[in-house]
Amino acid sequence: DTVGLFRFLQRAWRLCVDEASGSLTFAEQADIATEKQLHRTIAKVGEDVERLAFNTAIASMIEFVNAALKTGVTKDQMDRFVRVLAPFAPHFAEELWHKLGHEGSVAHADWPGYEESMLVDDEVEIAVQILGKVKARLSVPAGASEDELRELALNEKSIAEQVAGKTVHKVIVVPGRLVNIVTG
Repeated sequence: DTVGLFRFLQRAWRLCVDEASGSLTFAEQADIATEKQLHRTIAKVGEDVERLAFNTAIASMIEFVNAALKTGVTKDQMDRFVRVLAPFAPHFAEELWHKLGHEGSVAHADWPGYEESMLVDDEVEIAVQILGKVKARLSVPAGASEDELRELALNEKSIAEQVAGKTVHKVIVVPGRLVNIVTG
């Protein structure tokens, strides 16, 4: 889909180039969620290129750009992103590379590094079901135990109201995914 890819490159351009003036604009401070997403993108694209999985590499770059448009990027973040984008859109990346103030070709720049710690979520979202129907979603610590998840789900205000007066026969916990409460 060439139209979709063209739009993606337009959005990538707008991450740092003001369309009216052509001047560069950057966020003053890095958004932590955007920084995490960039680390994930660098790791994913690097792995995908080695596996020749270009479609998923491009998909992760599109995800990054869509998320970053909401928060903006710092010059350093854009610098790293351009190096990841370069193998897929070399002429486009060269143009941005030079706009960012670099001499020489982006093709000779080192692949950006990433931190393993940035690839892991501190919190995950789990679904809370009553009799198999999703009734709530909770953000919980990523390493929460089954007992902690059971307690968090049963103490959630909306869930507590829905099970009030009913007998809880069973609470099925799938860590990191869901809690299903069986009532009668």
